[in-house]
Amino acid sequence: MWNLGGVLIESGDPAAAVEVLTDAIRESQLAYGDEHHNTLLVRHTHTNAVGEAGNRAAALDLAHRLADDCARILGTDHQTTIEARALIDRWS
Repeated sequence: MWNLGGVLIESGDPAAAVEVLTDAIRESQLAYGDEHHNTLLVRHTHTNAVGEAGNRAAALDLAHRLADDCARILGTDHQTTIEARALIDRWS
């Protein structure tokens, strides 16, 4: 599902990607838990999809929450945390 979400974004259908990635987040949370790295990565892609679909305010909110969670779970210097912080700049 996660890969499909990314492909949908790249193919120009971010709204469909949001739907797929919303489901992918739930599936990842069930399989791995809220704090697993895979779940954080799916949330990252979902945040991009939300922004690409035109909802910059929601994407910014999601990016802030994701960056905070990544810093707490993975540490401030982890690559995923750095990329999550870049989403804040992207959607600001």
